[in-house]
Amino acid sequence: MYLDEPTPEEQLKALTTEMQQSKFYLGWLEYHQKNPEIMKLITRFTGDVISSGLKNYSISGIINRIRWYTDVETNTYGDFKISSIWSALYAREFMRRYPQYMGFFRTRELEER
Repeated sequence: MYLDEPTPEEQLKALTTEMQQSKFYLGWLEYHQKNPEIMKLITRFTGDVISSGLKNYSISGIINRIRWYTDVETNTYGDFKISSIWSALYAREFMRRYPQYMGFFRTRELEER
């Protein structure tokens, strides 16, 4: 039996639902709202990776790039901290915002509440 690929709209809805059902979602959402610069940096550095021609990449690599940028290159965020716990949700948030890059970050199933 042939199964149709989910439409982009179905993929986006499934991604959003998966994020909201994660046991880490509420804590991530609070952190995300207090630290909007993180998403800007994720978008910037992921754009750099995409521009280099890579088709997939690790969100952990992007998070570590942000740590390097904020700690070493600019020292602009003081005692900036980002937990690795949030990385899976940031990967999904990037793909939710930019559905043309759905699948750029390979993800595993999130733990539900």
